[in-house]
Amino acid sequence: MDKRIEEKHKEIVRIQNAVWGLYREFLADQDMGKYNRRKDELVKEYLDQGDRLLFEFCRNLLIDWSPVMNSFAVDFGIQEGRSDG
Repeated sequence: MDKRIEEKHKEIVRIQNAVWGLYREFLADQDMGKYNRRKDELVKEYLDQGDRLLFEFCRNLLIDWSPVMNSFAVDFGIQEGRSDG
């Protein structure tokens, strides 16, 4: 595999694993504020890298997860940014 393609592939895998990790952490601690901070940090990381493709992939993946996370927050009785349900 071309080195440039391999590097992009690794970043795609890293983004997907990071988002999955955010989801799993949220299920473990139900801390929506922490989830929001960490997802914002992840998006900023790719914005700062200047790679538009990776930034948009990361941002769009998190947008796709939003209804799932909001549904769990409602199920857990969590108000935005609070962890005490």
